[in-house]
Amino acid sequence: MYTRCGRMRDAEKLYFNQNNSIALNSMMSGYARARNGQPDEAVSHFRRSLSEGKLVMDETAWTTTLGVCGALGFRELGKQIHSFVVKAGFGADLGVGNSLVSMYSKCGEMDEAIKSFDAMPVRDVVSWNSLIAGHVLHREGDKALTIWSRMEKAGVIPDSITFVLLIAAYKHTSSNLVDHCRTMFLSMKPTYQIEPASEHYASLVGVLGSWGFIEEAEKMILELPFEPEVSIWKALLDSCRLHVNTAVGRRVAKKHPSGGASRPIDIRACIESVLCIRGLEVLLLECMRSGYEPGTSFVLHEVEEHQKKDLLFYHSAKLTATYGLLMTSPGQVIRIVKNVHVCGDCHSFLKHVSAVSEREISLRDGSGFHFFSDGQYSCRDYC
Repeated sequence: MYTRCGRMRDAEKLYFNQNNSIALNSMMSGYARARNGQPDEAVSHFRRSLSEGKLVMDETAWTTTLGVCGALGFRELGKQIHSFVVKAGFGADLGVGNSLVSMYSKCGEMDEAIKSFDAMPVRDVVSWNSLIAGHVLHREGDKALTIWSRMEKAGVIPDSITFVLLIAAYKHTSSNLVDHCRTMFLSMKPTYQIEPASEHYASLVGVLGSWGFIEEAEKMILELPFEPEVSIWKALLDSCRLHVNTAVGRRVAKKHPSGGASRPIDIRACIESVLCIRGLEVLLLECMRSGYEPGTSFVLHEVEEHQKKDLLFYHSAKLTATYGLLMTSPGQVIRIVKNVHVCGDCHSFLKHVSAVSEREISLRDGSGFHFFSDGQYSCRDYC
């Protein structure tokens, strides 16, 4: 009850007077919930209890821990837990199998996610959604739609989440399939009895905007039968950035500042500040020599040009990439996990970093995976 109400300190007081796996599972689940925002604490509890020999894992505990590994991008720990799952005899459990598919896809291991899906003796709609979500996360729209075809042939009834994912998949197809996307969206209610909700409209706006139908997307938002949520406006704003439509972008940012505001996370306080910032300054100079130019058009604040550059230079993605270069061995892949969309300037910067440092960079943000190698990137622009 305390964890579901967000009162983690009260939950901890009770937990430390207990010594059983049920209490531990409750704490791990509580820390893992998005509203509490402490998934790393769930992993700490897991590791500590495992080392102390107190942990008796069940399906709930495995599912929770795998979910946390996926959220944080803890790839190696996730693989270790997979081994524990198999040894403990939970490999055939439906919930655990779904968590494995989700964990591997969120950690950038789609081949392992597919293997886990194929190995499941029984699947439900969550299983199919997890695999589709993985392909969407990796910007593999065509593969996501192929899985949808298999899902239909298997007779699995889709749910609301399925359509959020399928609509989003059309943003990442190899060719313009916007007409098909519109048809799918319009079929939701008459064919599947699913009423389109805010998240479906946000996905559709993202697809329309991504393929350049920005005016149509804006018109659709203005004609919605309900008040558009921030996610819908943000989808339109991201499209404006992609196609450099400053007229619509500034209008959206002014009317809906919560959707248009850029809020980079200041990690200078929690990383070795002086070392990281000095390293970033050197890296910026090297990237500028290779052709990087600060994209001040991505700063919507009404400030001077030099102030815009200052705002851009200390974005969390730049600082984190610098930290990764300083703290890892030559040749090792730099892996970055963000909970918000990487800005276009950081996207351009990381492309140049991969060239000047001769390192591969994997970045997972709120929109999916971005892979940078030798000055090239895998995604279509930075969408």
